Amino acid sequence: MAIAYTELANIFNKAGGEEVGIDEHRDQALGIQAEIEERQDAWATSGVLSGGACSIDGTDVDVAAIDAYAQGKRYQGSDSVAFSGSDAANDYYIYLDPADDVTPLTKSAVEPTGDECVLCIVTWNGADTLSALVDLRQWGIEKAAYHVQVIGAVSADTVGIIILDRDFWIETVKGSLETCGTGAGPSYIDIHAGDGGSEATIWTTQSRRITIAHDATDGAVAEGGVPEANRKLTAGQKILVIVDAVATDPADLGVVVVGRYY
Repeated sequence: MAIAYTELANIFNKAGGEEVGIDEHRDQALGIQAEIEERQDAWATSGVLSGGACSIDGTDVDVAAIDAYAQGKRYQGSDSVAFSGSDAANDYYIYLDPADDVTPLTKSAVEPTGDECVLCIVTWNGADTLSALVDLRQWGIEKAAYHVQVIGAVSADTVGIIILDRDFWIETVKGSLETCGTGAGPSYIDIHAGDGGSEATIWTTQSRRITIAHDATDGAVAEGGVPEANRKLTAGQKILVIVDAVATDPADLGVVVVGRYY
């Protein structure tokens, strides 16, 4: 089978003088929209471009005006998610579900994975009270990553400095030592971010730092916990890769800061 140019779906071909029906117009428009969404999803990731702040309003979670994408589909507007006595006591994620084109804003006690656009998590007592709302918006849809390498011996120090030339949101950080070292204690890698000269850690809970035990498998990749602060950065700000402590004689460090441009 030969490679062929792929046209947009549902394009109709009419001979001169033939009428075009209303349904044909609609089907062609829907086909074009579906194709655009599919191509968008091929390079982008689910995330928020603007707005979407969540707040508790009695037994509802209100979502402010938002511009966001999920699985290549664009969502705009504001809405709310209602809770009632029929909902079991639990923590609930509020998110945009691209599988539901009728009511995409929904809730679930199961953490969404994959193509959903998560906005927040909130606690419901099973009767009449919402509490402990936490913002989980992921900013931007264009994937990006910054890499830092140290070839040779690794010691406790600032080992990498990244100057941002675009607005950037940190999603996760991963690290690896080709030689994990010997002796007691692990190696700890921290990330500080912010304005030059006043950068601060993204992990206020320091146990979330990248931790590589001295007896871990050489070359294995470790991932830090979910960042809690200084994630939403702007052009001109900096990211510092800081080795806080090391085992004995670790070597050849690689760190990748994964996120999105927004």
